[in-house]
Amino acid sequence: LPEFRKSISNALKTRKGELIEPDMILPIDSAARAMSVISKAFIKPGDEAIVCDPVDFLFKTNMEAAGARIILYPTKVIDGRIDFSDLENYITPKTKMFGLCNPHNPLGMCYPKEDLDHILSLSEKYGFYIMNDEIWSDIIYPDAEFTSIYALGNERNSRTLSVFGFSKSFSIAGLRSGCVYCTDSSCFQKIVEASEVMSTVGGISSLSQIAGMACLDKCYYWVDDFCRHIMKNRDYALERLSKI
Repeated sequence: LPEFRKSISNALKTRKGELIEPDMILPIDSAARAMSVISKAFIKPGDEAIVCDPVDFLFKTNMEAAGARIILYPTKVIDGRIDFSDLENYITPKTKMFGLCNPHNPLGMCYPKEDLDHILSLSEKYGFYIMNDEIWSDIIYPDAEFTSIYALGNERNSRTLSVFGFSKSFSIAGLRSGCVYCTDSSCFQKIVEASEVMSTVGGISSLSQIAGMACLDKCYYWVDDFCRHIMKNRDYALERLSKI
């Protein structure tokens, strides 16, 4: 539905400052499916993909299914942030993709702009794609700050392929609603072809799209209230633990 793509575009701009045109957004049945589609569209057997260790298992699962040899990058946390200083050492001529989970699951961290710039600079230098998973970007503590990789400019993000879903922010996992988007038209066409949405094999139901529009257009107040709720839970837990 064109209206759904416009709703997603408006939400990306309003909530995250991402300027993504509606025709560069493909609604699909979940962020998990979107990760699978990206892997199929850009990874060939024999390619290598760098996956943080630990990170959500779907990065490794989907990239491996497309034929990639997985290179695990150990996520060393120094001074409250992941240390990417030696990431370049893990890149080879066969590196086709890097998995970016922002905010990071399970470490619960939002990436500072400097780290995103470092990762993007390596992508520009070596030509690998970035699978950018932002499914947790709505659910962060109010005293934290989410910075999108698109804050560094759409021109630099021509190889960034992003996924988003509605199961975390809006708790409609059973309706299987999500999307995949990018800024490069040729990349987008490859995504559409790999998704099989032009047949009855792939795609997303009309009901799920209507639900997605209701979420984006009318229900962010619920997301904001939820974030305040988990903030209270965190503070309560800290208070109780501090008294032990």
